[in-house]
Parts: sequence; C-alpha cells; structure tokens
Amino acid sequence: MMVTKIDINDINRKDLSRYNTIIVPATYGSPENEVVDQLKEWTRAGGTLIGYRSALRWMSSSKLLPLTFKSIDNTANNITFEQRSDFYGAQNIGGAIFETQLDRSHPIAFGFKDDQLPMFRNTRLFIEPHSDSFRNPIRYTDNPLMSGYISDLNLEALKNTVPFQHNNYGRGDVIGFTDNTQFRAFWYGTNKLLMNAIFFAEEM
Repeated sequence: MMVTKIDINDINRKDLSRYNTIIVPATYGSPENEVVDQLKEWTRAGGTLIGYRSALRWMSSSKLLPLTFKSIDNTANNITFEQRSDFYGAQNIGGAIFETQLDRSHPIAFGFKDDQLPMFRNTRLFIEPHSDSFRNPIRYTDNPLMSGYISDLNLEALKNTVPFQHNNYGRGDVIGFTDNTQFRAFWYGTNKLLMNAIFFAEEM
C-alpha cells in the first residue's frame, strides 16, 4: 500500500483530502491547536484517525477519543536517595508479553481464531474500559503477565484495562492503541489489528 510520511507540524500545509487514513505515532507533547483543528475537520468529513501510545493523551484531551486514564499512586516509601534510580527504573515496562481476551465478533478482531491474544507492551499507559462492554473488544485479563518483567504496582494497574478504543467522530472514526501493534517489525501476532483498524473502521 502507498504510504505518505508527513511531519505532524506540517499537516496544516497539506491537502488532507487526498488521504482516507492518518496514523499518528507516539508523540512528545501535543501538536499545535490549528493542527488538531484540521485533524478534527478531516475526521468529521469521513477520515480514519489512528493514534498510538502517548498520542492518545492529546487525542483524549481534544475530545477526539475520550478516554479515562488510570492513575497510579507511586509513592517512594522507605527509599533512600541512593536507591532512587533503582526505584524509578523498576517501574518501567521495558518490554513484556501480556494476555488479552478478544471479542472475536468485533471487526477489530477479524481473522483471529483464538479468544486470547498475547500483546507486546513497553508503556505505562493504562486505560479504563468503556462502560459499554461491547466497546471493549480487547481487554487485559485478571492475570495478564505471560513473559517478562513488570512491577507489582504496574501489574495491578494493568489488570482488566484495555489497549484499544474506538470513537465515532462526525462521519469518521478515531481509533487508539496503547501498545505498538507492529513493534520493530518482529511482533507479528498483532499486525492484523492495525490492518483491521484501517479497513474495518466504518464497521465499528
């Protein structure tokens, strides 16, 4: 498929009507307001906007994809100054594999044959599930850790959260993933999620 790479700060100088899908990777901070406004206008007209990882924060704050992020009380109790680096380092998720439960009747799960899907995660972005259960087609299980390291605090926060959400926006669709479904082109198990997001957004 043809792919066009555009710097997010240059979007307001591009004719977005040429595209039907825009994928926003993890970003530092938020784009300028005029960029967000242009993305909103484009999405309302029927575009599919897909965001990854930290991009979900500004997508949520701008009401493109309303989300509820789970906050964690990470207080350093009985930690000395010398231990502070180890304390904060232990809270990182450097890359581990977690089990999710799939609703295979949902378009995002098209083509998957099992109800469980292992997902690779290296982010501490935790999203509360939607109040409507059918809007949570992918959900981390009660005991999600399959392989790798995660602190007890983060593991407890991850349980039963969701790595995917969808929102209708005008005539378009906004989709968010907390985890990189195409991680370094070697984690093939979740590639299909992005393809389904691109081709079946209108069915969600």
